Amino acid sequence: MTPREFVNVARERWRSIVVGLLLGVVVALLATYLVPREYSASVTMIVASQPDPAAPVSAAGDEVSAQRISTYVELMQSRRLAGEVIAALRLPETPEQLASRITVTTTPDSALITAAVTDGASDQAVRIANAIGDAFVKDVAAIEQPADPLRPPPVVAKAFQLAQPPADQVAPRPALYLLLGTALGLLLGLGAAGVRNALDTRIKSRSQLETALGVPVLGVIGRDRKVRSSPLRIYGASHTPLAEAFRQLRTNVQVFAVDRDRKLILVTSANPGEGRTTTVCNLGLTMAKAGARVLVVDADLRSPSVSHYLGIADTPGLTDVLESELPITSAVRPVGQTLDALPSGLCPPNPSELLGSRHMAELLETLESRFDAVIIDTPPLLPVTDAAVLASTVDGTVLVSRCAKTTASQARQAAAALKVVGARLVGCVLNMSPARGGGAYAYYDYASQPEPVVEAAHRPLPQPVTSR
Repeated sequence: MTPREFVNVARERWRSIVVGLLLGVVVALLATYLVPREYSASVTMIVASQPDPAAPVSAAGDEVSAQRISTYVELMQSRRLAGEVIAALRLPETPEQLASRITVTTTPDSALITAAVTDGASDQAVRIANAIGDAFVKDVAAIEQPADPLRPPPVVAKAFQLAQPPADQVAPRPALYLLLGTALGLLLGLGAAGVRNALDTRIKSRSQLETALGVPVLGVIGRDRKVRSSPLRIYGASHTPLAEAFRQLRTNVQVFAVDRDRKLILVTSANPGEGRTTTVCNLGLTMAKAGARVLVVDADLRSPSVSHYLGIADTPGLTDVLESELPITSAVRPVGQTLDALPSGLCPPNPSELLGSRHMAELLETLESRFDAVIIDTPPLLPVTDAAVLASTVDGTVLVSRCAKTTASQARQAAAALKVVGARLVGCVLNMSPARGGGAYAYYDYASQPEPVVEAAHRPLPQPVTSR
């Protein structure tokens, strides 16, 4: 994973990271309150040799002293000495239990031996440490006492530094726990974010969509939460990010379709709610504003909405032309100087059969001869077969995918459904994509219902609309 990809994952999965971090902090706080208090006190003893006037000087005295120090380290943490301390202080535990709480260390190149003991009470830890020192002095004196009681022992043990209250608290350690909890929580959050990202197959970028479908991305359309209340008025200016995004889509559609004499453009999606109708209306408005003669056809005979978006009557419409042989001129509604719309009409009981009929094919041929571009809105591909039936009779199909909702598998299934009927997939659109970096390209949102755009012919073209 590159640094950029890591930053993108962290930005997108920041909630997982925050949850992991908070969990680590909570565990650290719980440990601080639940871990029993422990205190440590230590006593330092010195084992020194003392000369014997009656004995000859030995060159191996230092070596013998080092061996004795090693022996006395074992003595200080032995069960024998622990039993003496228990008896002296009347402690309610066994020698094994006390010995397990005693840690003995030595200072290199010296005769110092330090014994540290832990206990749940600070004062008790100090008393036990000093009792260890007292017992150690007595045991060393007993071990080193010569057979002749008149001669002094060659080695004596003395207290170098007694334990002083208060003892040091060794558990819990809030600062250390908090540091470890924060670090482990952060690692846990990052790990969870990475796992979720690896398991997430939703399409979130242009490159992912191109990889899934194998066709060029003709446009990336953003979303903006600020346009919920009045989506049309906010795009009154011609230099808004949304208008620019659809101008780029218009240019690419012309390059890949219209300029190659592919006038009949079908727009569909894998699932409902991916902004398909919004894309159709905005694309039609933008192409017409550039001077092309454009017709928007609502071929979604199950849940039509083009008439609502463009502010025209929904009947008569496409179904009337196909079933009642109504003249096309009576069903087509003028929206602007170069933009017309053919609403769906009443929803029929057999939409797939109607769209795949000979009358529909003849109608498309007629429309192709009268307009520079015919943009057809259809139902989604995966739930029903309407779009696939109609896609085999048009010049090109554009597949709309919603960012962070459509999965790669769904996009591939939709493309496969088009391939089965021999449809030409000219490109795709990534819709409702969050722009990175803020600024003019913030976030676009088509969740609100648009106001009517026009109600009569030859009215100035509106800016691109937004929708659910």
